[in-house]
Amino acid sequence: MKGKTLVALHYLVKRIDPSFTPHVMEYPLPPNFKMLQLETLDATKDPLHHLENYKALIHLQAVPNEIACKVFPTTLKGSTKVWFKKLKPSSMDSFAELSPPKIAFLFLVRRNLPLDFLWGAFFKNGDAAKFSIYIHSEPGFVFDETTTSSAFFYGRQLNNTIQVVWGESSMIEAERLLLEKALDDPANQRFVLLSDSCIPLYDFSYIYNAVMPSPKSFVDSFIDVKEHRYDPKMSPTIPEEKWRKGSQWVTLIRRHAELIVDDDSIFPVFSEFCKAFGLGSMFPWLTIQNHRNCIPDEHYVQTLLAMSGLEDELERRALTYTLWNQSAMRKETKSWHPIVFHYEDASPQEIKKIKVSCYAMFSPVSRSFKH
Repeated sequence: MKGKTLVALHYLVKRIDPSFTPHVMEYPLPPNFKMLQLETLDATKDPLHHLENYKALIHLQAVPNEIACKVFPTTLKGSTKVWFKKLKPSSMDSFAELSPPKIAFLFLVRRNLPLDFLWGAFFKNGDAAKFSIYIHSEPGFVFDETTTSSAFFYGRQLNNTIQVVWGESSMIEAERLLLEKALDDPANQRFVLLSDSCIPLYDFSYIYNAVMPSPKSFVDSFIDVKEHRYDPKMSPTIPEEKWRKGSQWVTLIRRHAELIVDDDSIFPVFSEFCKAFGLGSMFPWLTIQNHRNCIPDEHYVQTLLAMSGLEDELERRALTYTLWNQSAMRKETKSWHPIVFHYEDASPQEIKKIKVSCYAMFSPVSRSFKH
C-alpha cells in the first residue's frame, strides 16, 4: 500500500506545472513519507491561509525543505491552485519563498513596553503574515498577560538576553542578538530596530508598502568630523576614513542584517575602544584611561557598512524621528539623549509637521505616557 501511495504522489506532482526548481522537483521522496490528511486542509479559500495550514502540518513530519516544496502543489485546488499557477515556473528552491516577505520589528527595551497598547492597535490592523516581533529586555523578564496589555507581545522576548548598559558595547551586542534571532525566519526580509519609547506614525500597510519595495537599508550615516570620538587605537582594523556616525534606529535589508550578525572583526574593536564615560557633550574630546568618549550604538552599524563598501546600498536617513535641538521645545537638562515627546506634544499638527519634515515613520514619546 505504501508503494502505491508514493507512485500516486509522484504522478500528482508530475501533473502540476512546478514553480519550484528542478533540484526540488527531482528530490526523492523518503520511503516512510506519509500523505497529508488533505481533508483537514481548506484549500478553496485564501492561498496564504492555506499555506500556513500546510506548513503547520508538514512541520510535524520533520521533512527537508525539498519534500515540503515537492508535496505542496498536490494539496492545491480552487483559488489556491489558480494562485500557484501564476507563479514563475522553476523559480523557487525554498519553501520560505512562497510566503510573503515580512518586516521584523526588533524592540530593544529596558524592561516592559509602556506603549504596548499603541503597538497592539498597530499590529491588530496589520497582516499577521507580513510581520514578526522580537524583544530584547532585561534577563529573566517575560512578556505575558501579567506584563503586557497586548497579546502580540506574549512570549516574544529572546531567551538569551544580556544586561544592557547605555554607552557600552552591550547595546550593540543586544542589537546583534535581535538580528540573529530574526534571521532564523527566512521570510524576514526587513529589520526595524525600535526602542520602548517609539510609536508608529502610520498604519502597518503604509509602512510595509514604503519599506518593503526599497532595495536599500535606511541608515542615517555621515562622516564624523566634530566630536572626536574616533580612537587611533582602532587602526588598522578600522581606519579613520571609514569612521561614521548616525542614528541607532536603523531599518536593514536582510543582507546587511546578516553582515552585522556575522561580524567578528569590527565588534571586538568597538568593545575595547568605543565607550561612553558620561562627561557630557560639552567635552567630547576628554579621555579617561586613554579612551575617547564614544557612544558605540551611534557608530557601529554605520562604520561596519562603510568598511564593507556598502554605502551605495543605503538610504542615508533614519525612519525614526529624533529631535536633538533642545532649544526648539522646552528647556531641559542637556544630556546625551534626544528630546522625549510628552502627551501635550502629540497634537495632530505636531505629528503632521514631523511626517512632512523628514518622512519619519516612528517617533519617540515619553515612557510615562500611559493609556
